[in-house]
Amino acid sequence: MKKSLLVLACFLPAVALADCPTLDYQELKDMPVADLTNEFCSYSRKASNYTKEAATENQYARDLRAINESSFDMQRSRDASDAADKGAKLDESSQQCKTQIERVQRILVQKGLDEPATRELCK
Repeated sequence: MKKSLLVLACFLPAVALADCPTLDYQELKDMPVADLTNEFCSYSRKASNYTKEAATENQYARDLRAINESSFDMQRSRDASDAADKGAKLDESSQQCKTQIERVQRILVQKGLDEPATRELCK
């Protein structure tokens, strides 16, 4: 069981935080619609990926803690804590991307796209 958890940890994606930089409002406003659309879709993909990765990390942490309840191991306890921390950072990154999505969406609406249309941009 220990080896399978170790193997799982090796395949988990690396955390790349702050991958959705906050752009200045004026900078967003001055961007052409095509560039805004690219930003919107990029942020949407990143938010989705961060959310999925966070769920994986959080589940991994819960699994390690459940195993540790029946058979305590200090390293497994540290791994569970690390996975929970990584999950929290990924959740934070996802939220940062979602905030940027909302900002870009507001600018797109100001430039003439209606809100339902912005949801269909990246499909």
